[in-house]
Amino acid sequence: MGLFVKRLGCCTLCDEPVFEIVETMKVDGIDMPKVLGKPLDTARRVHLILTGGTNMALTFCTDCSVTPETLPEIYRKVRLAWALEATNSTRTQIGGDEQSLARQWQIGAHQTGLTNNVPIGVLYEESMQDAMAMESLR
Repeated sequence: MGLFVKRLGCCTLCDEPVFEIVETMKVDGIDMPKVLGKPLDTARRVHLILTGGTNMALTFCTDCSVTPETLPEIYRKVRLAWALEATNSTRTQIGGDEQSLARQWQIGAHQTGLTNNVPIGVLYEESMQDAMAMESLR
């Protein structure tokens, strides 16, 4: 299922680009998107309902399915990405091991109350073009 964290501009599950990648940067030998262009035709936004009553919008490709079986993998990848962001290491280090990132996330999640805010289902899906058009109206 691709890289173990959610990457900017890529499908949350398979890591295939869903936006034009204008510029990349090397992070631990991995090309990571740095600057994004327009969304590709394969991009779609999926709005998930979380246990805390809030929702989260994530980007997926049209080939990947958000199902009850894939929700744990989605949550795992997103929470590890949050750990990277929280430790401000996204620009300098993607790696380390997954367990140390998970531990960093647990500490940050405990402090921010994110631990129990888990995705439990899909609210709705839309093409990225439709999502962006709606956002421009706000």
